[in-house]
Amino acid sequence: EMSKKEVLIVGPNFYGYNESVAKAFQVKGFKTNIINFEEENIPVTGNKLVDKFLLKAKREYYVNEYGKKVNQEIIDFVDKNNIKNIVVIKGSYITRETLEYIKKKGCKLIMWMMDSVYRESQSMDTLELYDFRFMFEKTDIKKLQETKNIDSYFLPLCYDNFVYDVKGIKRSIDISFVGSFANYEHRVILFEKIIEEFKYCNIEIYGKYLMPSKPKRYIKYYLKGYRKYFKNRFLSPKEVSNLYSRSKICINIHNKQSKEGCNPRFFEIIGTKSFELVDNIEYIQKNFNDYTVIYKDTDDLINKIRFYLKHEQDRECIIDKGYEYISQNHTFINRIEEIISICDI
Repeated sequence: EMSKKEVLIVGPNFYGYNESVAKAFQVKGFKTNIINFEEENIPVTGNKLVDKFLLKAKREYYVNEYGKKVNQEIIDFVDKNNIKNIVVIKGSYITRETLEYIKKKGCKLIMWMMDSVYRESQSMDTLELYDFRFMFEKTDIKKLQETKNIDSYFLPLCYDNFVYDVKGIKRSIDISFVGSFANYEHRVILFEKIIEEFKYCNIEIYGKYLMPSKPKRYIKYYLKGYRKYFKNRFLSPKEVSNLYSRSKICINIHNKQSKEGCNPRFFEIIGTKSFELVDNIEYIQKNFNDYTVIYKDTDDLINKIRFYLKHEQDRECIIDKGYEYISQNHTFINRIEEIISICDI
């Protein structure tokens, strides 16, 4: 009997995306293994406070040491398990030597960048060693072709239908948002306007709002009652899924660096059969115009919130169309099918 096809997935420990890739491979009959690595909170001693201090003191040294460990783990795993297919999600830490060693063993190396390759120098330096490269950012493909003569495929992000599923629960939240406020002062201003406009609505905003570098936020949070709206914490994927399912309107805002690609949130919201108001991203406009509502600026967003809160029928109509299309074409299973077929694994 033929042994089961096997794949090793190597990627950053980020909201369970490696696990989502693994589940999709499992659906297609593969045995899966995952090596997660840390990008932010790199483990040194295992004590969070001590590690924070050590990383402040000698970041470069500890990052290097940690990188060596990750490479060794990959090599040991390949040696022990005779793996033939490796999918790398962002090549942070993975050195040329490691990739060359793995290739000599007859491994197929597949890269799926879930971030722009132009923001990730390690991946950039070793790109040509991969047998297949998939980019979530369409503009990277042309750039790589022109500057480095490297071929790659466009593989947009998607959603995990095991996490973001249809729950059919009561929509008790009027407006919700999940995202970062770290370097996005314009987002804070936007949501403060929304709060002023829709004071009597149930609004839930997740992400870290309070920051020592932004003292004014504390005043608003504690004295102006903003803590009712700004929850000031992160959510797990399961919690996000529940939040969307309970929301009448989910707002989705992209990072400035999204040019020809969109974030996973775009699909995740629609995957829970929820209504999405999304900023004006060309890729979405070209491909998903019928399945979502795009807003152009703050005033447009406020007008559209007002309209769609009142018109449930219109929301439902868009949701039904969107869900049918997205759930058939934009899950991790759809993407992994494409990888399997292109890479012939």
